Amino acid sequence: LFLLTPSGWVHPDGIDGTEYLSFCHDRTTGDAPHLDLDEEVAVQQATRTLIKNGVVQHAHDISDGGLAVCLAESAIHSNSLGLDVDVPDAGDTRLDSVLFGEAQSRVVLSVRPGNADALGAALADHDTVQAHRLGTVTTDATVSLAVGGTPVVETDRATLAEPYESAIPDAVGE
Repeated sequence: LFLLTPSGWVHPDGIDGTEYLSFCHDRTTGDAPHLDLDEEVAVQQATRTLIKNGVVQHAHDISDGGLAVCLAESAIHSNSLGLDVDVPDAGDTRLDSVLFGEAQSRVVLSVRPGNADALGAALADHDTVQAHRLGTVTTDATVSLAVGGTPVVETDRATLAEPYESAIPDAVGE
């Protein structure tokens, strides 16, 4: 698993305008999450190149809910696969911002183990984009998430899937 980002940053600090801020803190405030159109074009072009070259198995953009939700959705829709992820150290960036910040121009990619070198080679022509290794896809449906080596979540696919799959039926009283 890799995180594709603009070369100038990995985790922009900020949770303004996010689903996390609204849902967990009942606040709708601040500016929209970071978006720079030049960065977005560069990341999307690199992603398209990697897909076209057959390097990518799966791609998921980081948007509503941030990186943590992107990873959870990837596991939920994987038909019993899991993830073992260690997000790059965030320095002084708040943990909730790393996990739930919705800054655009970031994509999580999975590649076959033998394609990791091809990923780097394909990105050589995209000097404004970088890839950070996040971890691996697993076959045991366990989802492990750490940030800078510090464990944050240890669960399984079924536990993540239950609220995701029951949200709408629960809301409409089925």
